Amino acid sequence: MSKIRTITGAVLNDDDKLRQKIMNITAEYCGGVFHFKKMIFYTLNELYQNNFLDMSDRQNESPSMQEYFDLFSKYPDEPISFDGYIVSPDRDDYRVTIDTIKGASNNMGFIRDLFQLCKDYDGIKRIRKGVQYVWYD
Repeated sequence: MSKIRTITGAVLNDDDKLRQKIMNITAEYCGGVFHFKKMIFYTLNELYQNNFLDMSDRQNESPSMQEYFDLFSKYPDEPISFDGYIVSPDRDDYRVTIDTIKGASNNMGFIRDLFQLCKDYDGIKRIRKGVQYVWYD
């Protein structure tokens, strides 16, 4: 496994084929970026275990990857998914970034913790009872 240093100073695994395999995607980069949808916590955890996550990364004013990881580790079986993007190892800003959280949880403890964590969101919708949609531009 070779390593790549990110602009934040994190040293990450640069095996993009393995990263894509874990995420069950075939990235066709456009400008060095590929957008993904519906990643679940277990995939996020596998990316973490294989050193693909810069835990200090954040999408503008969003929580950091570490803050997301801490929350979702506490509630690993909640029906939540993440949208975001990956950046090619050919760029200086190589990373995995979450910019949207979607879910259908009725667990009030989880919902409270999610809204507390994501209090500075750019947009939020409660589509119907128990369904949340939080995003950052």
